[in-house]
Amino acid sequence: MTSTVDRPEAASAQAKGAQGGDGSRIEACEYAYFNGALVPFADANVSIATHALNYGTAIFEGIRAYRQHDGGMAILLGREHYQRFLRNGRLLRAEVPETADDLLELTRQILARHPKAEDVYIRPLLYKSAPSIRLQLTGLDDRVAIYAYPMGDYVPTTGLKVTVSAWQRVNDNAIPARGKVTGSYVNACLAVEDAHTGGFQEAVLLAHDGHVAEASSANVFVVHDGAPRRSPTTCCRGSPAPPSSRWPGMPATRSRSEPSTAPSSSWPMRSSSRAPVPRWRRSLPSTVGSWATDRHRSPPTSSNATSPPCAAWTRGTLRG
Repeated sequence: MTSTVDRPEAASAQAKGAQGGDGSRIEACEYAYFNGALVPFADANVSIATHALNYGTAIFEGIRAYRQHDGGMAILLGREHYQRFLRNGRLLRAEVPETADDLLELTRQILARHPKAEDVYIRPLLYKSAPSIRLQLTGLDDRVAIYAYPMGDYVPTTGLKVTVSAWQRVNDNAIPARGKVTGSYVNACLAVEDAHTGGFQEAVLLAHDGHVAEASSANVFVVHDGAPRRSPTTCCRGSPAPPSSRWPGMPATRSRSEPSTAPSSSWPMRSSSRAPVPRWRRSLPSTVGSWATDRHRSPPTSSNATSPPCAAWTRGTLRG
């Protein structure tokens, strides 16, 4: 088998139609990096008193690797992901001795011990490993762990049936969504669970001001005036993203540009028993931007109302 390398061009060429499961149940690669060494995956265990397990005080990344025709494995922008990983760790006051290049080399070693033909998802974790229940970030041991498992497409890439969630995306001033903090992903779990219950495949979350933020497991890109657009970095988990959002060979987005029919107003919020819900609910069976008014009210017509900043790019088919 040829060596495992960090080749974005090769990885992007095979990204479509990845081979493996969807991550619902995993069968991990035989080895993992844990407590400073490569160990059998079954031996990589933590105490139930671990701070990160109790409070979600960890940072993670999600990195793809694709099996090549020559038998090797191409890691998609591994160095850039690990650089962001370590940078995000500073949000939790984490300090570890490993560098981005060290972590990339360890990942290569893990994948080299996985001879199967599937494409692979790599999950690094930087976590507070101390057995402690104190609410603090400093004075706690920090560790890095890396494991990997075969995975194909996380969601269908031919189109999704999506809905706007009643759950707001967590405010960046509460938990920095850009940091990929593990505890904050309960927010995404709540949103996508409701979507599945309602017969949808994915949920789009709104920011606190009612503007589109992101999907539960992806950023939302739309083409407007021939250029790709995305929500501000404070609205997106994992932002600012590494170049993997536009890696070589990947189109900037698979959306199509359409004129917006959004009401010209800001969106007042009304309370519910579960979570704030925008007055103007957006119905998204398969396309973003089909609008439905509240059944009890008419759209506001204030003369000084302004269009929401994302109105121009909240319409268009959501793909992949």
